[in-house]
Amino acid sequence: MLSVRNSLRCAACHRRALSSSSTASASAPSPPKALGKARSLPETPSAPFSLQPAVVDAAFANAKRRNFPVREQQWRTTLERTRAELPGLADEVAQLKKALSRDPRNHKKKADEGAATAAATETSSTAPSDPAALKQRLRALTTQHDALLQSSLDVRLRFPNGTHADVPLGPEPNARLIGYGDPLGLLPSEVTAAFLDKIPCAVHELPAVASGPSKPDPKRAHTEVAAQLQHSLFPLSSALDQASGALTTGASFPFLLGPLAALSHALSTYALRICAEHGFLLVRAPDVIRADLARRCGFMPRDEGEASQTYFVTTQRASAAPGSDADTTPELCLAGTAEIPLAGLCADRTFFLPPSHSSTSTAAGSGPFLPLKICALGSAFRAEAGARGADTKGLYRVHQFDKVEMFVVAPMKEARVDAETEVAQGQGQTTATSAVSPFAAEDADMTYLDELRVIQEEIISGLGLPYRVLDMPTEELGASACRKYDIEAWMPGRGSWGEISSASHCTTFQSRRLNIRYRRSPGSQGKLEYAHTLNATAAAMPRLIVAILENFGLGDGPVPSGDGNGNGRGSEVRLRLPEVLRPYWIEADTEVEWVSVGEGSAEDELQSSR
Repeated sequence: MLSVRNSLRCAACHRRALSSSSTASASAPSPPKALGKARSLPETPSAPFSLQPAVVDAAFANAKRRNFPVREQQWRTTLERTRAELPGLADEVAQLKKALSRDPRNHKKKADEGAATAAATETSSTAPSDPAALKQRLRALTTQHDALLQSSLDVRLRFPNGTHADVPLGPEPNARLIGYGDPLGLLPSEVTAAFLDKIPCAVHELPAVASGPSKPDPKRAHTEVAAQLQHSLFPLSSALDQASGALTTGASFPFLLGPLAALSHALSTYALRICAEHGFLLVRAPDVIRADLARRCGFMPRDEGEASQTYFVTTQRASAAPGSDADTTPELCLAGTAEIPLAGLCADRTFFLPPSHSSTSTAAGSGPFLPLKICALGSAFRAEAGARGADTKGLYRVHQFDKVEMFVVAPMKEARVDAETEVAQGQGQTTATSAVSPFAAEDADMTYLDELRVIQEEIISGLGLPYRVLDMPTEELGASACRKYDIEAWMPGRGSWGEISSASHCTTFQSRRLNIRYRRSPGSQGKLEYAHTLNATAAAMPRLIVAILENFGLGDGPVPSGDGNGNGRGSEVRLRLPEVLRPYWIEADTEVEWVSVGEGSAEDELQSSR
């Protein structure tokens, strides 16, 4: 019906066009607006904060609370020099431009007037009056002005994002427990009792039995479970084949065979389906990205001496001749998360608020409107430099893995204190209260972050995994987040809780660097605002596989070793998996016992096998 209506509308438009004047009918129709218009990242990102002393003090205080390395004396010197010298340079540049823009026939007279006007400053009092000399002077001052501004901007862009007022202070043990789930009752009763009694509380305030780590259970370790899932095609290999991965690529690049490969596929499809049900647009993004894009998103070493977690693509530049086209090709790297290419998809775009949020009526379909919700399955590459110990065994910490990532572009809160915009527009000095607003994240709408957390809990609860939700403290936020939630699953084989997902609110940290902005409505002349960006893990396959294998384990009882016709099965053990994955299961050689989450008998079945 919709296509018929559109056809009738098009026919009516055609009739009106035919009835117009002969001149109009003779003219060629205007071509459709080009799709995929070329976009680029801003060469000079927007400054995250002003040079007002109160704002600079707040920036350093915020960085210290987050244990972020700063070179305070060196950086303060740069910022103070810029604040002291930049206004005078800007004034003189403006006066010289004004003098040169006047009637060329009166250049001498006007240039002298311009120099006299700027005589209040030491540099302009000696400015030459000859037009050629004025131009030379202008070029020199402009270069000096831009270099000073750039040095200040480089320093300001190295500061971390602001911090939400509700974020706990301090290191990881100060993380606040704000929620938990145990759909199958797999947690010990004393752990559940401690959670109910203490929530919300800091992790270090929990009794030892609830905070972990406890004694690992080697029999339930995911590596031991995987070792029993041998396939007839590779009878001497575990379904988690680390030896072949080490031979092929290196340590922590394992192969997943048979049921574990199928489990990874099922988990990704399950997570993508839930994201789509919540209105997320599915995307398949590149796994190779510009290194500059990763840095703008906040993925950079905390300090210059810190080892990089990024794999760089160097072959295209290594053999290039200096000055050649290949030598100037942008540096590329492998994405550590699909968050980065998804941010690139939104870079250098302008969005709009939907009609219900705008005072101007807007025609449907004239967006794009906020919030924008997109998700992608991508391969994540992590160098994991410095990783040691038990975390590097098995699947818990690997260099390459599949992950479903959610990304949201959202507007800021309606009630906003924008001290920086006031300064930029010359509307007066900031007050002590408004000056610290860039580092208090007052305009961050936590509703969007909470919605992402709800989706994450839906995915994890559906899998029947015991989990807890943590509001992470200041020293665990990284560069871009103003607030971050981590979700950890209980992993009995490891004897501890292990992170399986996180969700971060990045306010304008990324959008300022990527030029992601929005207006109140299409066609309006209102101020362009920088949008807020958020990201969240929907499913990180290796960690989920660890949690599922260690909590569900293997079933008991005999398993047929063939189909009755002499054809052997791939495995002679029964793998237990949550029922929600059954529609996405594509592996036929492994006997699977499907556990229904929510049924009372499922808990008894799982507990009785241990």
